[in-house]
Amino acid sequence: MKTLAGFTIALAAAVVAPAQSPATQSPNARVCALFSADDAAKIMGGAMKPKPNMGATVCMYELTEGFGTAALTVTASIDKTAEDLRWASIKETRHLQVGQKNTRLLPGVGDEAWFTGNLEKGKAGVSSIIVRKGNANFAIDVATFEYRASPEAMMATAKRVALQL
Repeated sequence: MKTLAGFTIALAAAVVAPAQSPATQSPNARVCALFSADDAAKIMGGAMKPKPNMGATVCMYELTEGFGTAALTVTASIDKTAEDLRWASIKETRHLQVGQKNTRLLPGVGDEAWFTGNLEKGKAGVSSIIVRKGNANFAIDVATFEYRASPEAMMATAKRVALQL
């Protein structure tokens, strides 16, 4: 089972037209077209800047003040069988099942979606939304020392990304 970064980029390209010529685009331009600094700012509640050199499948932003990141990772498989295997592996690795602590199924996002992480006073700290959509999957991952991330903004972004894949 291989990550097909080229297929991932082609999948995203089918949804979003390039803003630059291919020669000047960063390797993750297609993923970042699905997840902007504004999306990350809504999630983290503060100004964000791009974190460079994340590879072709990851678009990550970091807070301009303090510590915290928000990232979108998109991977795709060549067919349903390959994605079934990948998704089973992701579910096992991330413990995505009913009854796991701080893990819950999210209906209405892609083909299957999960939220992992703890909430305090309605805000998330280290957390993720992991989604399968057809032959692709993606994760919105948040890393922060404090409970500041908006689960509502994470969910809104996940729904929009799922619709675009």
